[in-house]
Amino acid sequence: MRKAVRQGDVLIWPVTAIPQEAVPVKAQNDRLIVAHGEATGHHHSFPHMRGAVLFRDDSAGGRLYVQAEKSVVLEHQEHSTLTVSKGDNIVIRQRTMSTGLVQRVVD
Repeated sequence: MRKAVRQGDVLIWPVTAIPQEAVPVKAQNDRLIVAHGEATGHHHSFPHMRGAVLFRDDSAGGRLYVQAEKSVVLEHQEHSTLTVSKGDNIVIRQRTMSTGLVQRVVD
């Protein structure tokens, strides 16, 4: 059974399939960047060409998906490296609500 993985403000959640509208995202400096850290400049990412494919669905507001062709590692400079199991996943960014305003958590 696959399970969700959380690394800081990023949650990788298993899904049954990635939407057909989603298109592959190109690597940046040999990394598949899932989320940039606004406060520190660090990022949550997968090493390029190591079994992960990142997709973006612009019809759903730019939602990100990760297809793990095998178990892959999610890395961040300030968090522990985590393993994402083989399969399709959605990337969910943690949000906070304060006085009616919803914002992404700054990492």
